[in-house]
Amino acid sequence: MSGEQRCLPRPPPTLDEYDCGRGFNAAVLRAAGNEDRLDCPFLVAMAFTHGVDADLTSACVYSSETGIWGDVISVSTLEEVVSYPTTLIGNTLYWPMSAGCILELDLAKHNLDTSEVPNDMFCYYDGIVLMPAEDGGLGFAAVDDLILHLHMFSRVTTIDGTLVWTLHRAIDLNKYFAPNVVLRCKTVPVRTIGFAEDADVVFIYVFDCIYMLHLKSMQFGEVFEKGIYGSIFPYTSSSRNDEM
Repeated sequence: MSGEQRCLPRPPPTLDEYDCGRGFNAAVLRAAGNEDRLDCPFLVAMAFTHGVDADLTSACVYSSETGIWGDVISVSTLEEVVSYPTTLIGNTLYWPMSAGCILELDLAKHNLDTSEVPNDMFCYYDGIVLMPAEDGGLGFAAVDDLILHLHMFSRVTTIDGTLVWTLHRAIDLNKYFAPNVVLRCKTVPVRTIGFAEDADVVFIYVFDCIYMLHLKSMQFGEVFEKGIYGSIFPYTSSSRNDEM
């Protein structure tokens, strides 16, 4: 992390209202083929839900190599983009939306689409964190606060080509939270708010406290920065060996 700030040119006129729309999110990505370089070109992918009556969400990608924004693409949807963490799987960037919907931007095909979490998973709508699944596909983590379990879902393709969500792991958080926190969880919302992919760590929020669970070692602890959080965006910094 250099601390350097860089201002990008304004997005295309189609997105001029991005700062007063219903929903907005963005992600910074390394350009394809430059994953191992520290000074690599980058992309900024931006998604924006238009005004209340538009029922439209658009996306656009900025390239540091060209210094310009690409073409705007749109998809019709009643839901809106929310400011929760995104995840990149292969060439597709996934943004969370309201009511359990997911916005999918294929960076290679320049295509925008939506999918959704099934209606019978409504209890997860307001607290899912998108993440790569163990099989390399799309997954999400969410807390069932009625029983205080962390559920890990993955999206798989059935024999007939249908995409379905399957529960592949359930972690009993009662075994990790202190007894007084378990009691608190009965009166305040408990939800996932972030995922650190490089560290394989899920962040769980229990009003003004954040806890982290390492999914491989199962180490569990509290993050000491207390506060009110809607989501967090963990990051990993890189440096050359001679600069460490």
